Amino acid sequence: MFGPNFQEGHKIRCGERIQVELEEDDSLAMEVILKALHYHKPNQCPVDAERLASIAVHCDKYDCTGALSSWISYWLNNLTPITRRPEDLGFLLLAAYNFDDAEQFKEISARALRDLTLDFPLAWKSYNILSLLPENIPSIMTTQIQGMLRQLHIITQSVETILRQNKSGYEMQRQVCMNCGRTPPMEARKCHPCNNPTLYQRYCTFESRVAEYFAILAKEELWPSVTPFEICSLSDLVLRLTCAKNDVKHSCVAGSRCPLNSELGQLCDRVCRFETGVVGLCLRCVKRGEWNESQSCTCT
Repeated sequence: MFGPNFQEGHKIRCGERIQVELEEDDSLAMEVILKALHYHKPNQCPVDAERLASIAVHCDKYDCTGALSSWISYWLNNLTPITRRPEDLGFLLLAAYNFDDAEQFKEISARALRDLTLDFPLAWKSYNILSLLPENIPSIMTTQIQGMLRQLHIITQSVETILRQNKSGYEMQRQVCMNCGRTPPMEARKCHPCNNPTLYQRYCTFESRVAEYFAILAKEELWPSVTPFEICSLSDLVLRLTCAKNDVKHSCVAGSRCPLNSELGQLCDRVCRFETGVVGLCLRCVKRGEWNESQSCTCT
């Protein structure tokens, strides 16, 4: 624009002062960029993810990402821990993509894979700026999330099979009233609500453990299991499964050796490891379009 072949450049060489109208640009984003480039602390530092995304788009447009590298690192590090809204995660991904920050892109995308539900593209479509993300990014992320939710569903369902395989039985520290189904404590002489004096020892069997497992899942709205594993995020499901383990009230003489208590503990450990093991997207592979059929990085 300021070269000899453009009108603006010709006027500059003639000693004229020119005014360039950037009607399509975000004035606040440009103010931040220009002040930072001229070693002035921007008055309008990006206070949210959307503003940062706009700054990133303009930095990429005017090729000044390198000159603002220190500011970029500061902005990304101060914004990434504070949001879970799907649009904000999209803004942060767009920012990291345009800033060409592979480390932040991988970290933010890993968080997005954990926290986004499968309907996140609908939220992203409400913001024009997010259309600047390459189309393959939402597609890759949707496939990744679907795969992770499917694996988590399989892990959760596998507990039933394990519980059925263990036929051990144990006395429970409760009695049962055959009239109303209540379970009075061992010291009770009768079931007071229905005045039934005949109480029987309650037992922990594989059938009762399976039934109790599904009751625990139902309490956390994880049973029936198909819908939750289609509409919830990975992090939400892991939180619910952790709560299920912490809220269990099962008590039999086996204590922690009871298959139900043991399997709930192992389930909690497995899903937590699964969540922390989520790996974000490789920026280089995404930009080169080299994401392979197994949906993993091809750089290694």
